[in-house]
Amino acid sequence: MNHLTKEEKYILVKDLSKKHQITAYEIAKNTNLSEAGVLNIITGKSKRPHESTIDEILNFFDERIIGSKIPGTKNYLKNKIVHNLIEEEKQKYDLEKEKNELFLKIYLKLEKIEQSFDNDISVIADGVKKTYLNTNKILTEGRITNKSIQSLELALKK
Repeated sequence: MNHLTKEEKYILVKDLSKKHQITAYEIAKNTNLSEAGVLNIITGKSKRPHESTIDEILNFFDERIIGSKIPGTKNYLKNKIVHNLIEEEKQKYDLEKEKNELFLKIYLKLEKIEQSFDNDISVIADGVKKTYLNTNKILTEGRITNKSIQSLELALKK
């Protein structure tokens, strides 16, 4: 199990204890670890357990789940079962990683859409502002033109 990272071992400990219904009491009773410490590890409360502690729990699992202390068992069988368990956990990890990558891609695309929407809103707001200003200018010029026409009409009447 030296080829696993500490994090992978930690995940394996939590999953195996749950899958095989192995309690912190049982682990503590058969190792040099405290029940409270083991409980924190298998429930995930311990954020950074020592790798040696995780290894001790995994060694217990080796004996408890696979039965390497039973006369006549071969390391081949033990290693094959452990390898299969590890592969199963890696597949779960890979699926989780793939899901997270897809969520990230979706998030980034939504962010681009939001930016595009913000840009479109800015363009529309600028257009509305210019239309309003042009409308006011036309109305003002229209009033000036009306006053000019009225002044000319008055002048012509005189």
